[in-house]
Amino acid sequence: VYFPNTYKSCMQAVLEYLYTGQFCSSPDLDAMELIVLANRLCLPHLVALTEQYTVIGLIEATHQGVDIDGDVLLFLEMAQDYFEKHRWPPVWFLKEDDHYQRARKERDKEDYLCQKRQLKRKWFFWNSSSPSTASSSSTVV
Repeated sequence: VYFPNTYKSCMQAVLEYLYTGQFCSSPDLDAMELIVLANRLCLPHLVALTEQYTVIGLIEATHQGVDIDGDVLLFLEMAQDYFEKHRWPPVWFLKEDDHYQRARKERDKEDYLCQKRQLKRKWFFWNSSSPSTASSSSTVV
């Protein structure tokens, strides 16, 4: 099976996870690419394990005195780019839904005013016919 934009090390990690249920790291494994692939294959547990592996690696680096600020910022930028491209619901859906909700609210308001006018007309008609009925009944007596 061909997966575009997938590295061999990421696919190997996915296969090992599928067969063993465990995360197996390798020196050439790109954690962000593995997270992207695991998301594409709907493997949330593998995503969590990969994130945990990345965090543990960063913590170990800080204990060794390595400056990880650049690495953390890189991970955050990559994650932000990924989430902007793959967010759910997408921005276009939110805009369409907002437009629909506004139009629906406007339509409901118009329907309410129309019903209110019709109700007043019914009362006016009933009230106007009522005195004539009362006057005709009083003349009959």
